[in-house]
Amino acid sequence: MADGRVVDHALDCSSSCSMAFNSVEYSLRRKGLITDLTIGEALCFLMRGKETVETVVELIRERPDALLCNRETCRPCSASRKYIVDTSKSREELSGKP
Repeated sequence: MADGRVVDHALDCSSSCSMAFNSVEYSLRRKGLITDLTIGEALCFLMRGKETVETVVELIRERPDALLCNRETCRPCSASRKYIVDTSKSREELSGKP
């Protein structure tokens, strides 16, 4: 942290997929939320946290599968996509809308 504190974060050990996470980059860049920089020889992206989260939440609301990859063999993304379809159908049935 800026004040010198170290913050530990537990690693996510789920079998999730992050192949499509860069699909939000265009929207973030369009809003000026990504700054490119290098640290040593590493290309880095500096992003404004709150605005980045708000933008990604907005994208997911518009398209719930925005962060899912399109590989048919990807179990986590295929299962999530099925869940999205199933819950959408359930909501439609409850609301009486086709």
